[in-house]
This record gives sequence, C-alpha cells and structure tokens, in this order.
Amino acid sequence: MIYDGNLNTAEQEIHALEHEVAVLLDAEGNGLLRFGGNRSNVLVTIPDGVAEGKIFTHNHPSGRTFSNQDIANFCGGRFLEARVCTPNGVLYSLKIASDAPAWSMGESMLAEGIGSALRAAELMREQLSKGAYSYEYMMENYEKIRCDAQGMDVHNWLTENAEKFGFAYRKGVLRHEG
Repeated sequence: MIYDGNLNTAEQEIHALEHEVAVLLDAEGNGLLRFGGNRSNVLVTIPDGVAEGKIFTHNHPSGRTFSNQDIANFCGGRFLEARVCTPNGVLYSLKIASDAPAWSMGESMLAEGIGSALRAAELMREQLSKGAYSYEYMMENYEKIRCDAQGMDVHNWLTENAEKFGFAYRKGVLRHEG
C-alpha cells in the first residue's frame, strides 16, 4: 500500500499497535510503502535494489529490539537505516556509519547463533542457575522469558559489534510531536 506520511508520523501511528506494521521511506524520511502484518511479524516484499539507501521502520508489539531476521533483512536489502519502535516509546536504530559497511554482519550474527532459541535457552539456564527466577516461574512465563532473552542477546551483540561492521546501533526514545 502506498504511504504518504513521514518518518515521525509513521512511527507515531504504528508504535502502539498490537500487530506489526512496516513502512518504507526514502532517505529524507518521506513515506513510500506500508505493509501490514500480524502479532509477531510482517511480510515485506520489496523488489531487488529498491530498498538500497532507504529507511525501513516497523513496530514490535513485544517491546523488543531487532530480531536476527530483521538484521538479515537489513543487510540483505542494504537499507540506509532500519528502525524498530515499541509500545513503550523505545526506538532502536541501526544505520550505516561508514563508507564501506560490512554487509556480512547479519551472516556473522546467524553463524554465532545470536538471537536464536537455542542461545536463549542457554541464557535462561544461566539465569536460572544464578537464581534470577525460580524454575516454576520460568515454566509459567517461558515464552516471554525466552523472547526477552533473544532480544537482549541481539541488543548486547549489536551494542558490542555493530561499529566493527561499519554501523551505528542505538537505543533511544521515540520522538513525540504535540
């Protein structure tokens, strides 16, 4: 669907939705396309070469940062910037910060298993052994804890490594206009 808003308007419209929505914008933040999704993902179909140099923003109703699939799509599409906005007003941004970014970053994350369910299980086991929560609590809240572990894994990895690949990763606050 054609989208004629700007970056700030798009993120204000989508950040609190209970289903994922994505918006493709030009380098100046003017809207181009909007895609609807469901509670946990949005199917985006952009022809080869069209994403390069564009801004891609979407919401995560879960409140978490990029998924490893988001990173793979960002690198594969060669976007100028990818953004995630959340219901609580947190904004995550990953953008090109050098003249020669290493688009292999997504492949490196996947090779290391960053954000994977297996790695999340390992992190959960570690937290359980440290007494961060009881086994009963973990079992009752397994899906939330696993997803939180996956999100934290991706966030920590990007915080430590994005710059090495020529990208800037930041966590901030969604700008409100009023």
